[in-house]
Amino acid sequence: MLVYTFRTNPFKDKLKEIFPDIFIFDKLNEDFKIFSNKILKEKLDKILGIAKSDISQSETKTINQFNNKKMDKNGRENYNLTPWSNFDISKKPTTSFCNWTMYKIAEFIEDNNLNTKLSFVHLNKKDLDKRINFALV
Repeated sequence: MLVYTFRTNPFKDKLKEIFPDIFIFDKLNEDFKIFSNKILKEKLDKILGIAKSDISQSETKTINQFNNKKMDKNGRENYNLTPWSNFDISKKPTTSFCNWTMYKIAEFIEDNNLNTKLSFVHLNKKDLDKRINFALV
């Protein structure tokens, strides 16, 4: 499994303790090139993205939108994600940098005919330890 988060995640040091090989997105386009090569090289079964949030929940869908613009004019409207067990389900998709990575990774998985499952969770601080510990099971 490959786990990723973002430079701006205030929990990234704790995540590095739990997942020493965690990938940290900083510059989205540049880092996506590195990340996608890592996906191909490592032939992964699962990818888990983690971001900070006020509410802990699992995303089930990524949409073709970044802020107020479509990311890929000819791309699919959305991709389904694999919900992470024991998490509440998000009621609606995000449109921020979290969604950008989810969409780009899902599109890359499909374009390369990979069997990799993609999950994404938003965690709040009080759930960090108990939720992440579950992720290791």
